[in-house]
Parts: sequence; structure tokens; C-alpha cells
Amino acid sequence: YQPPLGANRYATVLLYLTDSGEAAGGHTVFPLATADNATQLDGISFADESAGCDFPELLQRRGLMVQPRRGDALVMYSQLPGTGRLDSRTRHGSCPLRLGAKAVVNFWFWNRAVIYR
Repeated sequence: YQPPLGANRYATVLLYLTDSGEAAGGHTVFPLATADNATQLDGISFADESAGCDFPELLQRRGLMVQPRRGDALVMYSQLPGTGRLDSRTRHGSCPLRLGAKAVVNFWFWNRAVIYR
């Protein structure tokens, strides 16, 4: 699918429906969001050798890792304020889940109408 010219997601909300303990993995990861540009909160860590995730950039840059916890919501803005340019720090993925199940609901907010076909 190719969105219409000029259309872009400006915000994403991830709502975690299940818990994932530290040992279970399944973290949502942001390889380009480093300790230099993030606030430390409960359930958030920065990657190290024990991360159990094979994103080379994540480990190299000590990227941000968010532990899935039931009922938590993660909000990310994909565009820089006032410019509409994409913020590369919001590039994200998921570490492998080693135990249990992970369920997440995604809410995407676009800067203009987008119809999926």
C-alpha cells in the first residue's frame, strides 16, 4: 500500500493488552532513541549485551527498550514539531518473545485522510 502523496502518520499509540516480564522479551525497541534524548521511566531501559534482541543498531547505540505491560499505552510522534519532517528516533520494532504471548492494539493518526484498500 502506498499512501497518497504528502500523507504521513504523525502519531502512533500502542496499547498493550498482555504483560511480558523482563525475561520473556517482546520489548518494543527504538534503536535510534538513545539515553541522550529520552527520559527514564518505569518499564523503560536502554539496550546492553543482555537485551536478548538482535537489532545491531539497538545494541550499538544503546537504544530505548519498552517492556510490554498490560494496560500501558505508548505514544510516539513520527514527525518533528512545526516542520512535518519525519523523526528517525521513532523508528521501532519488537524483540523476539521468548515466553508467553504478546497482544498489542495500534492506533495510527494521519496528517490527512488515508483510505486503505
